[in-house]
Amino acid sequence: MEPVLTQASDNPVMAFSFGHAEPLLKDSWLTDMAGVNLDLEFNHYVPPIDRKLLYQAANTNAYLGPVLMARRNMVLNAIITNGQLSRGALGPCIHNYLWFGDMALLKLRNNIGQVAAVAPLSSYYLRRRPDGGFNYLQEDSDGVITVKRYRADDVAFLGQYDPLQQLYGVPDYIGGLQSAMLNSDATMFKRRYYKNGAHMGYILYTSDPKLSEDDKSKIEQALAGSKGAGNFRNMFINIPDGQEKGIQVIPIGDFSSKDQFASAKNITAQDVLTANRFPAGMAGIIPQGAASLGDALKTDAVYQQNEVQPLAHDLVEFINSDPDLARLGRLSVKPLVTEA
Repeated sequence: MEPVLTQASDNPVMAFSFGHAEPLLKDSWLTDMAGVNLDLEFNHYVPPIDRKLLYQAANTNAYLGPVLMARRNMVLNAIITNGQLSRGALGPCIHNYLWFGDMALLKLRNNIGQVAAVAPLSSYYLRRRPDGGFNYLQEDSDGVITVKRYRADDVAFLGQYDPLQQLYGVPDYIGGLQSAMLNSDATMFKRRYYKNGAHMGYILYTSDPKLSEDDKSKIEQALAGSKGAGNFRNMFINIPDGQEKGIQVIPIGDFSSKDQFASAKNITAQDVLTANRFPAGMAGIIPQGAASLGDALKTDAVYQQNEVQPLAHDLVEFINSDPDLARLGRLSVKPLVTEA
């Protein structure tokens, strides 16, 4: 912190600020995309939504990441695996499908060209080429990106449908992505608000002529020292025969009342759950206007029927329809158990 000194006529005016300005990044509306562009350097198409953004959004939001994991576990539990198509291979694929909007299985062939095993490919690094094949991006410790190429018939790829382009899938929670980022931003802002200590929330105004320059310097040092570790320190000021209101604290803003942190968190959390069509009670959140989480068994039964079972059937049909994958073992879906 550096004080800023200005001179006006014969009266010195001293003003100083705490911390640094928070940079503002221009965010585009995430669904304004007309298709995909071709990366000429690596000869593959760029996904319509930045995969790094999707990765960070799910990892920094307290609701989105856990909800995606819960959805993955439910769908994986609804599928009966068989042969080489184990839960260990299918689980990451379902995770990719829900997180990034598409999934890919690499077919590992033996010496005579038959598929002997499969391995999940991370959608974060996978790119589609104009010839139908795939690029898998790899980055070394020096930040140099290399590309591993796969033929189209060596990768089983499934993406959630997007009417604007047919190369990549788009996750179904995309409508709640802005709310997920706002929820995370509100949390980070609140953390900085408390960590800063001074809060950037007031002006210390002094007008008492009995306040000496030495006293002003001591007050400045005390205020500067209250930032960061050891913040929220109390400060004692004594001016003998001083004027009433000779020193005033003028608030600039109050985050708790004006920005409504709790309201922002609650609304955006509900948006994230709605975008995933995930019941609030199953996420451990009491629905607004209700006094309890509700009947968990009934909620789970409806969710299994309307969300988990349809997705499980789609994935099983996709894998069983691929001749190479079907030879490793056909999958099936557990029957839905309903109350009598």
